[in-house]
Amino acid sequence: CRFINLSLVLQPVARLGEGLEPLKSSVIAKAAGKVGQISPAMKDSPLLRVAFHANEDQVTDKIVMGLAYIQDRVTHLVLARTKITNRALASIARMKRLTRLDLRQTAVTDSGLRALTKLTELRSLNLYGTVITDRGLAHLATMKSLERGDFTRTKQPEEAEGGYTKPLGKGDLIIDWNWPAERVSNFVRAMANEPGAQTF
Repeated sequence: CRFINLSLVLQPVARLGEGLEPLKSSVIAKAAGKVGQISPAMKDSPLLRVAFHANEDQVTDKIVMGLAYIQDRVTHLVLARTKITNRALASIARMKRLTRLDLRQTAVTDSGLRALTKLTELRSLNLYGTVITDRGLAHLATMKSLERGDFTRTKQPEEAEGGYTKPLGKGDLIIDWNWPAERVSNFVRAMANEPGAQTF
């Protein structure tokens, strides 16, 4: 059984809130509007977690732009399954204390991800089920703070570079003993279990 020291995990987030006073409830209420849920990111923190649970279908770029009142306090933003587009990412890029961003199943694209490179504190990004290709992920590769990401089930458009490889044939499974030892080792590991490397 492994135990996680939560204080070590939250320490970077706590540091971002140093010297900030909590916002007035009227400012938070204005930013939340009728569809948002805004709460402290952790106990006694001036930093905020923003989500739109059960109202995702009402959240548009305009709603995200309305978070400008609190943009310097948002550290965790959940926009999963909302109707946002790349326009919202320009507003999100101004959230300098943002550490976690959930964009699951939204309409963001490769070109929009470029704006996120301004987020120097972003540690976690969820792009599950988006139309993101390697071109978009290349923008994210420049982000030194990014520690975690979910890029599974991205819908690769047909015009995307690369794509799926051809199925492996019998000839693709044979070890070439003229290869350097490291390549042979990597090949055997890559083919382990299935389909299995072969030799004569």
